[in-house]
Order: sequence, then C-alpha cells, then structure tokens
Amino acid sequence: MRKLSKKQAVDFIVQEKIIAICRHVGEEKLLKTIAVFLQAGIKIAEVTMNTSGALEMLKRLDQEFGDRMLLGAGTVTSPQAVEEAVLAGARIIVCPNTVPQVISACRDLGVVCIPGALTPTEISWAYDLGADLVKVFPVSTFGPGYIKEVRGPLNHIPLAAVGGINLENGRSFLQAGAVALGIGSSLVSQQLIENGNWEELGALAARFKAMAAG
Repeated sequence: MRKLSKKQAVDFIVQEKIIAICRHVGEEKLLKTIAVFLQAGIKIAEVTMNTSGALEMLKRLDQEFGDRMLLGAGTVTSPQAVEEAVLAGARIIVCPNTVPQVISACRDLGVVCIPGALTPTEISWAYDLGADLVKVFPVSTFGPGYIKEVRGPLNHIPLAAVGGINLENGRSFLQAGAVALGIGSSLVSQQLIENGNWEELGALAARFKAMAAG
C-alpha cells in the first residue's frame, strides 16, 4: 500500500471501512496481531503515538506488511509527530482534535489526514482546513442519530465514526452515513492478544469485517 496516492488511500479507507486502532500493544504481539488481521481481511491499522515505541513499531510494520496493509499513526497532535510518523511508514495521520498545523503538515507530505472534531462547527472547520476525512469523536456518546443529523446539512464531508464502536453498533453508524469506523479495544482485544488467543482474535476480526460489509 506504500505506492497509493493520497486519493487512492482515501478511496481505500472508504472501501474497507475499518481502521483498527492499536494502542499499548507490545511490538512482537503487534506484529502477530497485524498478521492475524490481514488474514481476516482487515487491511488498515493505526498505531497510536502514545504507545511506547510507536515509531519503531511503525517501521517494523511497514517493513513486514507495508505492501499489503495501509498503515497509520494515531493520537498525532503536532507537526513534528506527523513528520516522524511519515518517516516511519505512516500513510494516514489520525488525530484526537483539530490542529491547523498538523493538517498543513499532512498536506505538505502528501498523506491522509483525519483530524478529530465533534460539533458541526468543528467538523466544518476541520474539513475547510484540508482534512480528507473528519473523525467524529467520541461518537458513541451521541449515537448513530448524531451522525445522521450532522450529515443532513454537511453531507459533503466524509465522516469517520470513532470512540466506542463495536460489533453491536458499528453497522448502525455506517447506515447513518459514516464512511469509515475507527475501532479500538472491541477489535484489538488486549485480553486475546495478551493470552495469545490468535484463532479467537482472527474470528473476531472476521466478524468485524462481515459487519462492515453488511
């Protein structure tokens, strides 16, 4: 996926619909986790920058899986972090908030930027600054109806639903108009990973893949 243009990467996100959010997973277990996800059909993942050794992990993941998986960095809050993440192999930059300098850095480096926003004003502002998608976060607090309501006047802005997404509610957010889902602990199960239950993790990932496909 290294050779995808920014537009192709955005189209791929919309096509695949699921971004696996990997937070606080150790390097060797993360490599195995990503291999399991790929086998189950999950092809997009982000490593959050507040994970210990995140940049080294991104480099390893890019070396091992960069030709088959679209990799990103999450919890990015500064232009310097954007540059470091892109050098490590990230092709998607995901943020908890909207920082104009971060969006500018992504544009300059030609990578997908998905800043976080919540209100219609914040969502519009992020998109006008140059966001490729806008991450509505924390979305489960407000439910799928919130996405539907925001999409009424702002249906030109592609929204990613993030925060509390699981197997039970994910499809509802897509039906409400979200083009993608950022999914953390309900998919990247710390318990399954720590216990090495790789077959069960693969089955879980396959269920998420099927949910997104409808």
